[in-house]
Amino acid sequence: MAISKITFEEDEAIKRMATTQEAPSRYKWDESLNEDGSVDNSLRLRANDGESDIALGDIANTVGNALAKLMMSKGEEDVFTPQNRDFVAKVARTVGERFQVNEPGQAESSRLSETDLYRGIERVLIENNAHDVARSLVIDTARNVAQSNEKISVRLIRRNKQVVSWNENKIEIAIRKAFLSQQKDSALAVLVTQSVTG
Repeated sequence: MAISKITFEEDEAIKRMATTQEAPSRYKWDESLNEDGSVDNSLRLRANDGESDIALGDIANTVGNALAKLMMSKGEEDVFTPQNRDFVAKVARTVGERFQVNEPGQAESSRLSETDLYRGIERVLIENNAHDVARSLVIDTARNVAQSNEKISVRLIRRNKQVVSWNENKIEIAIRKAFLSQQKDSALAVLVTQSVTG
């Protein structure tokens, strides 16, 4: 997998691709996990409306769709290759192992929020030197993460001159994308966001 820095134009192309849900969803990334006969373990995902199971296949589809959107935004047609399927399966398994509960008394730790899951996937992508895929993931999942209910009176002027309300989640995402564009670990984005918000 070729890794490259994402230009502003590519970033915009990924954003456009992220709004067209149907394009990469035709790929069955979750099937890549079962090619070696491995078991598809599930985790518990905590959401606003309760808890739900998330399978390794769901993680594989999330990673695969971010990869597909990145590649398709660059005009690449050959996305669902054996090399890419292996990469997606490797990342999904690693994420699953990190969040897997091994001891019966640790059941509480297997519950994670959607944000925790995306950050875990992002970390594994960074560890695999796939910063561009991590950035595509951040762009793709930004609209899925629950927005904060807290109202802050600060307003921002965007690059397109639009005035918008302050949104801590969007600030964190922008900071994450900045770290990832420089192929740096984006874990500090949370601290930076809290320091500018606080």
